Amino acid sequence: MQDVSLRTAAAPRWHSQMYRLPGVILLVLSVYFALESLKLGLGDATRVGPGLWPLMICVFTAAAAGTLLLIDKRSDYEAWTRRSLRLLVGVAALALFIVAFGLVGFVLPAAALMLFLLRFFAAEPWRLAIPIALATAVCLYLIFVVALGVPFPAGPIAGGL
Repeated sequence: MQDVSLRTAAAPRWHSQMYRLPGVILLVLSVYFALESLKLGLGDATRVGPGLWPLMICVFTAAAAGTLLLIDKRSDYEAWTRRSLRLLVGVAALALFIVAFGLVGFVLPAAALMLFLLRFFAAEPWRLAIPIALATAVCLYLIFVVALGVPFPAGPIAGGL
């Protein structure tokens, strides 16, 4: 009986520090990827190696994570509620977009994702969400594929749309 009370007394102290978990995870990942980028090579003063930019990003990310760990306050966070699950739905929608992007190209998944975000998160009416989603997908395609020449996977419509 006494052992149970010791466990319940320790749980709130540990639970009260959970808000620091994202900073710890970010710091650990930054250090890991910084070490991996060093394996790629940094190059020299005349020629940049493939590991330099990832290393720089990791250093800045680790600095941000360290700052989060040092100055972040528990009072800055809202309590998790049923409404917070919308975040998981948004992450799942992005994951589905990534899979669909590789299978059917860019424009269809981008338009579907935009439509979902506009309806689910922004609660825009259909008459506004549909044209905005289509225009956004087409504009992004024109910017990345046509203007910048970024090679997107070929889709079923117009060889990559």
